[in-house]
Amino acid sequence: MNPKQAGILFALAAMLTSAVLPVSSKFSLGYLNPLLFSSVTLLIAFAVSYAYLLMKGRHAEAMRAIPRALKLSALSYFAFSVLFFFAQKSLSAVDSTLLFQSEPFFALAFSAWLLSEKISLSRIAITTVMVGAIIFFIVNPFGGTLLNPAAVALLFASVASVQLGYVFSMKEIGGTDPLVLSCAAALPAGVALFILGMLVNPAEMLLPLPMLPYVVFHAIVGWLVAYVTYYGAIKRLGLSFSTALLIPAPALTVLLAGMFLGEAVTQRQLFGLAFIIGCLALLLLSGMRERK
Repeated sequence: MNPKQAGILFALAAMLTSAVLPVSSKFSLGYLNPLLFSSVTLLIAFAVSYAYLLMKGRHAEAMRAIPRALKLSALSYFAFSVLFFFAQKSLSAVDSTLLFQSEPFFALAFSAWLLSEKISLSRIAITTVMVGAIIFFIVNPFGGTLLNPAAVALLFASVASVQLGYVFSMKEIGGTDPLVLSCAAALPAGVALFILGMLVNPAEMLLPLPMLPYVVFHAIVGWLVAYVTYYGAIKRLGLSFSTALLIPAPALTVLLAGMFLGEAVTQRQLFGLAFIIGCLALLLLSGMRERK
């Protein structure tokens, strides 16, 4: 298998994991406290990645990386977990997936504001149109809001926290092995989330054994496989091609949510899905032209 073929397999695996995660987490959150779910998944992800690094004789790298990973851990792991999983308690898997596609808006805004990156007018225009579509998806002009406003605000805040974590940790992300960085960031966030859960509602911080397989699945697929495969794809194919292969993920999430959660898809959701995927494709093409 040549590097390009391997890269395509990595990208397809990353696309599948990103599509499965909203469905997996929505199912688990029907039975578990969000703080328990997020803390245990992160701690399991840390344990698995640390065990692998230990077998490779690289476990000390993860421990040394913890101080460098604290900003990423606080924003992209701890804050994201609290905000996203509490939001998803009141949103369907389809709704949360569509709203999460606001990520390019926050990425462009923070890149321009905090990193002083120059953003082309075409990318600004496409992102603005996409944000308008998401707002139209949320708000019914003839009958008020369609979705829980508090849950929507929490989900948008979770997307912003992820992007802030990336912005404030650009040096660490670029100069540290992805598995080492993920392992180092997962530990403090997982411990902090568990302590918070014990302080807020200790009675709900016991994991029922029947839910353990689902939590382990989410930990390994969500925090390890998704991270490693995406960076494996970028290494072999480059950012643009890898991102292009991720575009079908929201559509696959809709299909999986219908199959495994019994979520009925409305016409408005289908319209929003098609429009957002089209905008994501245009953003990708715009970015590819700028890099030529």
